[in-house]
Amino acid sequence: EKMLRYQFASRYYYNTAESFDILIWIVCFCAWLTLLLPTGGAWDIIALCTSTALDVAAFIFFFQLGKNVKRASALRAYFDSYVLGIPANKYADEKPTLLEEWALDITEKHADDYSMQSAHTGHDTPPGVRDWYEFSHECTGLSAVFSCQMQNCWWTQKVSQAKHVVSVTLSFLFGALFCYVAFVAWPEKGIWQILLSAVGILLKVIERVIAKINYRRLSNELAGSIKTLEVNLSSAGIEELQKLIDERRATLSLESNLIHKLKANALSARYLKLPWQQH
Repeated sequence: EKMLRYQFASRYYYNTAESFDILIWIVCFCAWLTLLLPTGGAWDIIALCTSTALDVAAFIFFFQLGKNVKRASALRAYFDSYVLGIPANKYADEKPTLLEEWALDITEKHADDYSMQSAHTGHDTPPGVRDWYEFSHECTGLSAVFSCQMQNCWWTQKVSQAKHVVSVTLSFLFGALFCYVAFVAWPEKGIWQILLSAVGILLKVIERVIAKINYRRLSNELAGSIKTLEVNLSSAGIEELQKLIDERRATLSLESNLIHKLKANALSARYLKLPWQQH
């Protein structure tokens, strides 16, 4: 019951973080669109104040985004540490009472949703948090732990691939809009006002690039660690792999809740049919 609470709360915090991330993009683009306001007199002051206020709001939302990711990743790390019997690392070292408070705060506020998700597995609609790790064959010891880690990485890869397609498409569309607004505003606004209005969105792009680079680096290290464990399974290797998994969870490169919901049933069924599950 305790671990179900932690998984539900972790998912809630991740979903909230994703909502803040989307909200930041919207607010930053709204600040950018103030370039389309009329020029001269009070309009210049309105545009400047609106753009500044929106950028400040984006900063506040970014703080909330980071706080929710921190809570979500800490709860998920504790869950794995407890369920898989892996010593907690630096991402799971929050005081147990604090983790329990975070989990209870969410499950008590969303009791009906928690009741439903705690009874559902990944094969149900909507997908839940029960039977988070599953096997199609008997598996024990380090092999069972490694299988859970493999399942974790496989799921993340599949959901991330789907989100990448969506992200590239949206980046192209918003990039075109960004260039169009700059082109239209250039004659009247000038370079400095354009740059000032773009501060929020440019900082957001830089933050996203850094997050993606960090995520890719950790993904490459994860792939290397998995290959090593496939050849030589060891406790030290398992702990190192888990450390990388927890570090990647704590990045600001988030998965998509909508994609997870749409693909959960199909991915749950497909995973049990994969070669390493057929023993």
